[in-house]
Amino acid sequence: MTLEEKTKSNRENITSGVLIFDEEQNVLMSSFGMSNITGIRQEKINIKSLIKFFKDYSEELKMGIKDAIFNNKNTSIKDVMLNNFVFEICISPLVDKDKNFSGGVVIIHDTTCLKEAEKIKREFVSVASHQIRTPLTGVKLFTDMLLREDVGTINEAQKTYLENVYHGVKTIVNLTDNLMNLFKLEYKDANINLKLLSVNSSIQNVLKELEPFAKTKEIQIIFNSSKKDYLVFFDRLLMQQAFFNIVLNAIQYSPAISGKVEISLEKKKDECVITVKDNGIGIAKKDQKRIFDKFFRAENALKTETEGSGLGLYVSKMIIEKFGGRLWFESRAGGGAIFYVSFPLGYKKN
Repeated sequence: MTLEEKTKSNRENITSGVLIFDEEQNVLMSSFGMSNITGIRQEKINIKSLIKFFKDYSEELKMGIKDAIFNNKNTSIKDVMLNNFVFEICISPLVDKDKNFSGGVVIIHDTTCLKEAEKIKREFVSVASHQIRTPLTGVKLFTDMLLREDVGTINEAQKTYLENVYHGVKTIVNLTDNLMNLFKLEYKDANINLKLLSVNSSIQNVLKELEPFAKTKEIQIIFNSSKKDYLVFFDRLLMQQAFFNIVLNAIQYSPAISGKVEISLEKKKDECVITVKDNGIGIAKKDQKRIFDKFFRAENALKTETEGSGLGLYVSKMIIEKFGGRLWFESRAGGGAIFYVSFPLGYKKN
């Protein structure tokens, strides 16, 4: 097969739209995929006809092509809507064998099927999470009433069983909440209600929710609240979910009976810093780089009998960073862990 035949074969097999141009914006090569996407005959395709076809995105295309030629920059234009199709357009500088910039390349991907799949996945998770959470909320409420002896006295054995039920239900509710928040944040569907919130109150609400679980493990929780209440702009439910995951993590990986979790709150310059310290199993150095990865659980955590999905810290980090905050930690294997959360005071994220 000659070089010309190989080139033609490659052009025919490329399903994405590919157009290579030189520094004068002359077309050097165009794939059959580009003709299929635009409906323009291959010999008629050029930069002008491409910009005209995507006329609603003409300015972004012009700027991307100029950046590729003159500034050696990459450009990505996502969610390009046209005739019920969704495309992603990528524009990159073209480099020759001597590493000299000599033009650019436009690649157009049809992402319609991918977007449809994402939509179906979001809808499924939303419906499934709601259908799971609704009955569990009722079970949690009635279990809590029984534990408080609102409907009659219970003995110690009954109390132990009910505490196990309560913790199991709470674990599933927390998992569904994390899944719902994860998909909302990843796909930018979050219904965010920004308000000026009390950090003290948010932490106290979380500790109240986690108190029954801490009691079952006989873990001491100490909250060194600040005399001054610090206020930050945040979504109340998302803030409490972020704190809940971090404190729950500390309780889960602390030893029963001798475990201790200490939460502190202080102001450092223009930031509010929350510290969550435990005396648990800690995090080995080799696992520390991945501790905020989705679904990751450290090796020593897997060896213990503690439950976990590997979602909590990932979701907390997403939530905290979305509102201009930071989440980091210090730890060593067997030496407990200290997690730090910081928020700019009075900060409002657009």
